[in-house]
Amino acid sequence: MPANFRDAIIITRKLGLRYLWIDSLCIIQDSRSDWEQQSAVMGSIYHSSALTIAAASAKNSEGETSWGCSDKGTLAVRAWALQERLLSHRILSYGKRQLYWHCQYIHHSGDGDREPLPDYLYSELLNFSSPAHEIHHLSPEHRNNKIYKAWYATLRNYCDERQLTVATDKLPALAGLAAEFHKLLDDVYLAGLWANDLHRGLLWRADGALASSSKKPRAPSWSWVKLDGVTIFPESDDHSYRELEAEILAHEVKLAGENPYGEVSWGKLTIRGLTYSPWDGVENITDEKKDMDPQSLPPSSIENINANLNLNQDQLSRKENPKQQQQQTNAQFYTLLLISWIRAESGQENSADPIALILKKVNNQSQSIVYERVGILMIREESPLAAGECGAWTRQTVVVC
Repeated sequence: MPANFRDAIIITRKLGLRYLWIDSLCIIQDSRSDWEQQSAVMGSIYHSSALTIAAASAKNSEGETSWGCSDKGTLAVRAWALQERLLSHRILSYGKRQLYWHCQYIHHSGDGDREPLPDYLYSELLNFSSPAHEIHHLSPEHRNNKIYKAWYATLRNYCDERQLTVATDKLPALAGLAAEFHKLLDDVYLAGLWANDLHRGLLWRADGALASSSKKPRAPSWSWVKLDGVTIFPESDDHSYRELEAEILAHEVKLAGENPYGEVSWGKLTIRGLTYSPWDGVENITDEKKDMDPQSLPPSSIENINANLNLNQDQLSRKENPKQQQQQTNAQFYTLLLISWIRAESGQENSADPIALILKKVNNQSQSIVYERVGILMIREESPLAAGECGAWTRQTVVVC
């Protein structure tokens, strides 16, 4: 038996606790179905446990068992360990130097130091489950807004700091947290997003060179799960409802296994909203993060610079004969779909910037037109569209996979 397992048994007995759960022992390792079932309920195990024991500095079950701090150790960068950290009410961490105690309110160390828990380790999710929490006295809209905000904060931690050994575990490693959020929201989980908050959820973006699409497809194009690396998510308070924003008509996700919060094999959204097409994404692009001439950007680069694209509506490039032009220059044309509005940086009351999804047609065997999401476009506040003037935008229904 690995040294860490032996130590965990001794600790459990010394604390007077009767049961010990170790994932690699309690989940049948060569059974895909058992792994699917257990990974779906793993979050509730941590949430309901009396204590979580963390071998903070060990790389695996054969690693060292001396003292250390999990906040800066190996567990701090493991994607699977995030739900352990955020769902456990009490954590006893062992590492190279000393023993650490973590709970929602204090951070103790073996040498006697006491300090408040850092904000990035504070789990608001645990407090949500308390009947005394303020969210239970808010209107349903404000209550859910706070919970969605906590979800996006969780995703920022997960995508920016955590690493996976198996790339396809992107959703399963988050399944326990998703299950707990589902209990609070009673919303439909869609490959890392929530059905009732898609107007904000779809506004994720890659952080420049720090993120890229996964080599093997593991999620629909509209889900952040397709990315590896740093991903920027919207602030939940930024969303500003407007009459012109898109309507989500239908959503569908096909699971790859038995875990309702696990891997997906396919998904689509049916959205009706204002569209602008065709748009040549190469021209008139300004990206403050890149020192290059926008005119020199190749058509394919639109996927890589989708972080902060800004332009006025009158700067949108529409070709008189796009089909002929495409044959001559081999340029890529896109469709813009106005999806949402974000409160403007000016901070003025009732001021908001329109945001569009950048869509590209994909080849499919059916006769229907299907798009994939390749980025987002923020349209400046002074655009006529921001004032409610649709201009050349037309309303239609699109399917995004």
